[in-house]
Amino acid sequence: MANITLHIAGRNYPITCGDGEEDHAFALAKSLDAKISEATNGQSVTEIRGLLFGGLLLADALLEVEADIKKSEKALAKAVKAVKESERKLAESKSADTQVETAATNSSEAVSAAEPDLMDNIVNDAMIANAVKALDKLAERIEDMADRIESTS
Repeated sequence: MANITLHIAGRNYPITCGDGEEDHAFALAKSLDAKISEATNGQSVTEIRGLLFGGLLLADALLEVEADIKKSEKALAKAVKAVKESERKLAESKSADTQVETAATNSSEAVSAAEPDLMDNIVNDAMIANAVKALDKLAERIEDMADRIESTS
């Protein structure tokens, strides 16, 4: 385990994290700090309110990512359905020339029917899922910090 100090909203928070996770923890703290700055817009707020607002902005971003994932999943399902239909039509075709033409046309239609940047979304889904997990862990840590701060107040 590694002991590190995160700098968030002008305060230092010593934490323990797994070995090798230090850079990730610093990146999370930097993201939270940026969201707190964005949320408070330079106004003086209590530490709890700053963390709350920063956490809310992160949660909002998380919900948008989850909505994008659902949209990508629907587009992918539509493309898969179109490809399956193409395969069915291909199997029904009698000549090799007709089969090739039908497959090319249907595949082209399947790709056109899907979201234009579907491939980018598919490639990014794994990264988005990791970001969602990281944001969930960060939200838990924020809640833990808020509980500890409230209990010491």
